[in-house]
Amino acid sequence: MEAFSPELRLVIASARTSGVDEATIREILERGIDWTRFARKATAHGVACLCGSTLARVAPDLVPGEMLDAFRIAIERTRTTSGAAFDELVDLNATLANQRIEVIALKGPLLALEAFGDLGLRAFGRCDLLVRETDAASVSATVRAATRAGGVGANVCTEVTSQMTLDISYAGLRHRARRTELHGHLLLTPAPEDGLLILAIHGAEGMWWRIKWACDVAAFIGSHRDLDWQATITRARKAGCLRTLRLALSLARGHLGSKLPPTAGDGTSPVIESMVARIVRYWQEDTAPRRAQPFSPDLLRLHDGAVRRGRYVARTLWLPRWRRLISMGSRAASGREAEAQPDRAADRREPKDGVAWLEHARTLFDSKRFEAAVEASDNALRFDSANVEAKHLGVFARLRCSDWRRWEEDKRWLAECVQTHPQVIWPSLPQLFDFDRDPRFERLAIEQIPASGYTHLPRPLWCGERYQHPEIRVAYISAGFSGDPMAALATGIFEHHDKDRFEVTAVSLGKDTRTPMRKRIEAAAGRFIQADGMSNVEVAATLRDLRVDIAVDLNGYTGKRNATVLAFRPAPVQVNSGYPGTSALPYMDYIMADRIVVPQQHQYRFSEQVVYLPHSFQPNDRNRPTAEETPSRAEVGLPAAGFVFACFNSNYKITPGFFDIWMRLLQGIDDSVLWLLEDNVDATLNLRREAGVRGVDPGRLIFAPRIAPARNLARQRLADLFLDNLPMNAQATASDALWVGLPVLTCLGTIFRSRVAASLLHAVGLPELVTASLAEYEQLALALAQDAPRLTAIKAKLLRNRDTAPLFDTRRYTRYLEAAYTVMWQRSRSGLSPEAFAVEA
Repeated sequence: MEAFSPELRLVIASARTSGVDEATIREILERGIDWTRFARKATAHGVACLCGSTLARVAPDLVPGEMLDAFRIAIERTRTTSGAAFDELVDLNATLANQRIEVIALKGPLLALEAFGDLGLRAFGRCDLLVRETDAASVSATVRAATRAGGVGANVCTEVTSQMTLDISYAGLRHRARRTELHGHLLLTPAPEDGLLILAIHGAEGMWWRIKWACDVAAFIGSHRDLDWQATITRARKAGCLRTLRLALSLARGHLGSKLPPTAGDGTSPVIESMVARIVRYWQEDTAPRRAQPFSPDLLRLHDGAVRRGRYVARTLWLPRWRRLISMGSRAASGREAEAQPDRAADRREPKDGVAWLEHARTLFDSKRFEAAVEASDNALRFDSANVEAKHLGVFARLRCSDWRRWEEDKRWLAECVQTHPQVIWPSLPQLFDFDRDPRFERLAIEQIPASGYTHLPRPLWCGERYQHPEIRVAYISAGFSGDPMAALATGIFEHHDKDRFEVTAVSLGKDTRTPMRKRIEAAAGRFIQADGMSNVEVAATLRDLRVDIAVDLNGYTGKRNATVLAFRPAPVQVNSGYPGTSALPYMDYIMADRIVVPQQHQYRFSEQVVYLPHSFQPNDRNRPTAEETPSRAEVGLPAAGFVFACFNSNYKITPGFFDIWMRLLQGIDDSVLWLLEDNVDATLNLRREAGVRGVDPGRLIFAPRIAPARNLARQRLADLFLDNLPMNAQATASDALWVGLPVLTCLGTIFRSRVAASLLHAVGLPELVTASLAEYEQLALALAQDAPRLTAIKAKLLRNRDTAPLFDTRRYTRYLEAAYTVMWQRSRSGLSPEAFAVEA
């Protein structure tokens, strides 16, 4: 281990539940650790919670407090999500028992309890349910029903399947299975000897590129000290996975401190030793672990006997892909069925119970009747005060209609949910957290959420194949190329891509409204796929069939379906572009950024590898349509004279703290008004009420209705100063304002989404409009409103820079983007894992 980097040594030394060498850990820490590198490695290998638990126990004095906080939050989050999965498993088991169906539960939260004794130490995917073939349809229907009801679900199988060709029969597993008490519940689980073989097989599927699999084996052995090793060896030999078992034991014993009897480890061969050396070299790399490939010479060597090797070759090289897609397609279809269910709550005038009130609240929320949705969620809570979903919906509905009367109460509840129900806080409710005062809420990069609903992944469609086409094939995936803000900004990219080097595909998941923007993208893209009528797996399979090299998500969570499509891993490289923060998803490889939105010291917060573009991460369309004629003040409802502060962000981004500042500005500048976007009538009424509470005439808030983009840009020329807010900056909205010559004033925050406007202002040559504190922000806004010549000079500078600065130079931005894609493509083709890098100007 001396040849290892200090960070890898620390990961391996602390990623265990027994045999912890405190002296070694303290010696490593005292010599110094690159904590960003350590966090990345521990997260990439799936052992951050294990490492954090050990370090907090044996050397808390040598670990930065920030890291200890991140570890603690990650462990609590994992414990919460795994606990929910375990509870669901217990319910499923009981439901199936009532149907007189018996299942054997494998892996998932069961393994977390069996091997580690704590649901918070190891994050797992779905549990596997092993069933008789005659029961498979009934069990699958029960699981689908649970999933539609909001559950995690489970994988239903009738045999132990993997890339290994095995001879483990269901009958044998069922005969040897035993009742195991876990968390006060009796569940049918494999015999320990079978459980160890299953773990060894599971790790071999990924060729042990992730340390977590070796940790699983080591922890399982440590918690089952009465293992019958002779029986284990005999079964492994009979099943054709003896070499696989010996590889697992060699890693667990040699690197994770497992104590094994001599009979368990004998017979290690040069083949196994060579594999161990290769695996450990991959552990040492500072890149993400490799993904499993459909065919691997190492997996071929792990099969015992020529017959099993021949079966493996036939199974991996000749089996048609469509058979893999059937099960995934059925899962996707069940999700669409759930979405298509008629919402009967709309027909109920007076719901009679909490469930009906919650259903009614959802209907009202979807129809943008937010105040009524608040009332309905409150009624649901009267029946069940612990209903987290009802509380969450009520909090979000209050944000959407700018009802701040319970702001502090909502903040306290969400702070508690960081520990108890973390799935409700990301990514929908960042406004209610004081990121600048308490940035620990963003410092969840170690196992951050990882994205409720996306932790249990289907089998990837792309499994390591090397494409031979000479051009780089890029697919842009958008929630809709008809009106989506990020798609609008990216329109110029399609027109400026080098068609000789890049084959560009646009995938629209939304409806076709035939907008001018949509027509431009259709004309510029080499291929346009209208996918709103396709299931997620069908979209993903299409990308895989096109042999796309790089799939670019333009929306992230705001796109609803985007993340689900890419969960099927249709491309070798998958990029988060346009979402202002980490996806925390294991199948997203890169995130596009710049040095302002993601400073070097913030990289550890991101599950993706950070790609730094020069100037600004955000694309812009230089040819965006803008109405030539500027309307009069009277035509848009503004007074004939007076200073116009503007904020065209969605109303839900506005927070009481910034509204306080804005109201003080109105009080300090006679005849000034605040020009806001009109999101919904409830928000308009509430914001005007809040102005009155602060001593400002509600009539000084002017609300602009949503209109066509070209006319919206033209009317913004009438404003004097755009006021940005925290923690959710203006993004596309800020670019719109700058494009028409409207200066944007911002305050630099601590997270990606609160640093976007600063990035745009630096790229357009106006860093003087970026403030470092709320006090400076308020002082500068007041000064600019009182100093007409100074503001006029800034506007003139903005108009000059618009045509020369990098921000709106679409052609230059596209060249930078292509340079980034080329690096990603080259690394992927060379078999290298994603790695952070910067594109030079």
